[in-house]
Parts: sequence; C-alpha cells; structure tokens
Amino acid sequence: IKDGSGTLTLTGSNTYTGGTTIAGGTLDLTGTGSIADSSGVTNDGTFNLSGVTTTGGASITSLAGTGATTLGTNNLT
Repeated sequence: IKDGSGTLTLTGSNTYTGGTTIAGGTLDLTGTGSIADSSGVTNDGTFNLSGVTTTGGASITSLAGTGATTLGTNNLT
C-alpha cells in the first residue's frame, strides 16, 4: 500500500505477491522498476510508468480506481 502524499519510486524488480494499492501520492516505476505481473493495481493516486525503460513497458493483471496513470511512451498490458 502506497499511502499519503509524496512519491515512492521503485527502480528494480519487485516480486511480492498480492495486489498493489495506491491510496495517495505517487507510485513511480523508473528504469527497470516493476511490480509482479500477477499484481492487480488499485490506483486512487498517481501511477507513473513514464520512466520505465524495459522493452514492452509494464504488465499487470488489472487496473482499477479513480487515480491518474501516466504512461509516457510506454505500454501497459
């Protein structure tokens, strides 16, 4: 759970299981930053993927919530 204002930046591969919740602020994936492919994301803040440099962008199971998702030139599958 990412809660509160501010930004949490993930720059490496994260393989935890379960869902990802952005309750406030920004979850920023940068460089090779990633979350587990099996993770569903509930976004009620900002989910920023514009800095991801891996080929193909990012992959998640589902995306829900009322927050903003920033892709830049990346893909979300």
